[in-house]
Amino acid sequence: AKRRERLDIACLPVFAVNYLPPILRAFHAVHPHVQVRIFETPSAAIAELVQSGEVEFGLSGLQTNRWDLEVETLSASDFALACPSRHALAKKRAVAWSELRGLPLIRVSAKTAIRPMIDDTLGAARLSVTWAYEVQHVETAVNLVEVGLGFAVVPMIDVELHHGRSVVAVPLRGPKLSCAYGLVRRRGIPLSPPAAALRDLLAEAMKTQKTLHALGA
Repeated sequence: AKRRERLDIACLPVFAVNYLPPILRAFHAVHPHVQVRIFETPSAAIAELVQSGEVEFGLSGLQTNRWDLEVETLSASDFALACPSRHALAKKRAVAWSELRGLPLIRVSAKTAIRPMIDDTLGAARLSVTWAYEVQHVETAVNLVEVGLGFAVVPMIDVELHHGRSVVAVPLRGPKLSCAYGLVRRRGIPLSPPAAALRDLLAEAMKTQKTLHALGA
């Protein structure tokens, strides 16, 4: 692949804000002349950007229904209930999915990787819940929880990387559900040297953690 002076990648917003900066600093030390352009967007949009060739790879929640993309799983995070810290549920060690009935819930967009997983789990349990809000980004959902507008079902890492102190992540059980994260790229298309170098830095950093849960510790 021809060396690029500009490298385009896509990334989930939570990782772009909280995780990517130190990795980009290490990349810049080795490749100071490469301009990096980052698209912060939900998982479905990341897949489209990668497939179209607008970006070389994405750091995303992994979706298994894309035959045209190669995915490399690097870590995972269990689902939790994002809960206001003063609510009674915040003191529980775990919450059952059935306990979501009657709570004002904040739904995330169908463009996220986690939305179909949540819908499938609720459907399998034949559980009817109350959706008070719908947002495009998981970070927005956690922000709404923090100000007391409701609860959200999100991967635990999204709460642990959140800067606020008024929201906690209570593990969800019955069933336990986990979201995988990793790198997405076009099948059969080699990465340019800068993209391969950044990919190696990302993989090395993420694989040193047992799960994305540990990143927030």
